Amino acid sequence: MLIRLMTERLGELLGQPVVVDNRPGATGSIGNDRVAKAPPDGYTLLAQASIIGVFPHMLPGLLYNPLRDFAAIGMIGETPTVFVAHPDFPALVLKDLVQASRRKPLTFGTAGIGSPQHLGTERMTRELGIAAEHVPYRGTAPAVTDLLGRQIDFAAFSLSSVLPLIREGKVKALAIHRSQRSTLAPEIPAAAEQGVNDAGSSVRFLLLAPARTPEPTIARLNATLNAVLRVPDVAKGFADRGYEVIASTPEVAQADIAEQERIWAPVVRQLGISITD
Repeated sequence: MLIRLMTERLGELLGQPVVVDNRPGATGSIGNDRVAKAPPDGYTLLAQASIIGVFPHMLPGLLYNPLRDFAAIGMIGETPTVFVAHPDFPALVLKDLVQASRRKPLTFGTAGIGSPQHLGTERMTRELGIAAEHVPYRGTAPAVTDLLGRQIDFAAFSLSSVLPLIREGKVKALAIHRSQRSTLAPEIPAAAEQGVNDAGSSVRFLLLAPARTPEPTIARLNATLNAVLRVPDVAKGFADRGYEVIASTPEVAQADIAEQERIWAPVVRQLGISITD
């Protein structure tokens, strides 16, 4: 979706059409593997989240290495995790969940096992001492349905997926899972304000090329990408969909992949996550 907002501008600056080729399946690994094995000429690129760095730890038989087989071009955008509950649930902030879980173990929903929201919530509940069981769903929509139907106590979603529901008062936001508030919803307190000291679980998207793509090609693509991200209409399109623009150097984007691997690999191992479908 984010790339589609940029394709026209990217095409104008690059002097040729930009075509989006959706390759679903295997948690995105079908598309990832195709780009990893593509010629390193700058013509076949990958839009992916930096949590791709964790994939080798939870996807058995992966045919590519995210830390070696891609060259980062730059960051694109970010949507933070937001913890939400039914408006009638007796919790206003995260620490209220501690008291609630002492009365009975809680349940929390996410859009899937191994998602940034799942990993982030597991880490948050352990840090605060909240007794909560994960209920995984195949996507955000069914999880939201059960949250509204009070089948689960709280949930963790990307802000982009539930921002309209928060604004309409259909769900109650408890915290943004990062150190600072989001400019898209500054009224929601950050988890760091509530005593959560971990790194958060924002989803940051970036643009990647196959490894061994020449540095001048990477530099040109980075300059083009950052120029498009500065276009007001593009930034507004991101914000309208619950994403903040992030422009960066290739080095910063590459480092974020490694950082995601460092942060979340221990959590994946602790939870024993292995995704085969």
